[in-house]
Amino acid sequence: MPLTTRSALMPLLGRYVIGFIGHLVDVLGVVATILGVSVTIGFGVSQFIDGVYAITGVGWLMDMSADVPKPGTVGLIAGLLCIMGLSIVSAVSGVGPGVKYLSNLNLVLSLILLFTFVLFGSFLFAMTTYATAFVDDLLHFVSLSFGAYGPQSSEAFAMALPEAAKPLAQELIGGATNAWGGYEGFKVGLDGAATELDEASLSAAYAAGEQGRQFGWQAGWTTFYWAW
Repeated sequence: MPLTTRSALMPLLGRYVIGFIGHLVDVLGVVATILGVSVTIGFGVSQFIDGVYAITGVGWLMDMSADVPKPGTVGLIAGLLCIMGLSIVSAVSGVGPGVKYLSNLNLVLSLILLFTFVLFGSFLFAMTTYATAFVDDLLHFVSLSFGAYGPQSSEAFAMALPEAAKPLAQELIGGATNAWGGYEGFKVGLDGAATELDEASLSAAYAAGEQGRQFGWQAGWTTFYWAW
């Protein structure tokens, strides 16, 4: 059998791998590989530029016009050229001298990073969090698997707010429905009249955004991660 995706399905599809179904399997395999690798490279380049900026402070790599600095177009192109250049050099040098040494270097750097974290990082906190999260996942596996959330409208959010916070719904909804932060981050991000709300109103406002946070997490992490 040829070295193609369809060959792996020979025990399942039998003679049907020769023909339209086999062609369809191979085309879908190629498309899925291209999309998966493209997204992976995209994330890798963004992280690479973020890391270079954090270490060197080179401003032209980043877009400073946003509220939070993020990789700019020039930085992304430079990072992409750098990563693709190294990948091409590794590929054309062969499995022995190129890919093998690159893989070994990657493994050594990963071990150095791991041991640095164990010695100098919050290792006990990380392991405790990992254990409790794992047990929590086992206990709620069924409900988590079948729980689907929809987006939360600004009207629904405003209706769930206490009376004191209703006039400030537009100022509160962004932080209250942000899936990537916590309650303390929500309070720190407030400005203007929203900072004058009492603790009970702020707590109720954050609770009102629960559906938005759940939807944001599920759409931005779980569903996207499955598709990727």
